[in-house]
Amino acid sequence: MTFIEVARERGLKPKLFYSINEVAQVTGIQERDIRAEVNAGRLKAKVPLGKERGLCIKPEWVDSWADATD
Repeated sequence: MTFIEVARERGLKPKLFYSINEVAQVTGIQERDIRAEVNAGRLKAKVPLGKERGLCIKPEWVDSWADATD
């Protein structure tokens, strides 16, 4: 299943970017571990334009990361 399919099953609406917290909810992986993957460069994330903090992750980035860890 893709990230977006699991997100829908867990009650999240489809959107372009998800927060670290939302990615943790969908994947079942703790926020600190998601952040560690981002910091290590294995999971792509970005700070939204006009903001100074608050990482956002695209569903396809999570899918690619999950595929790479299999």
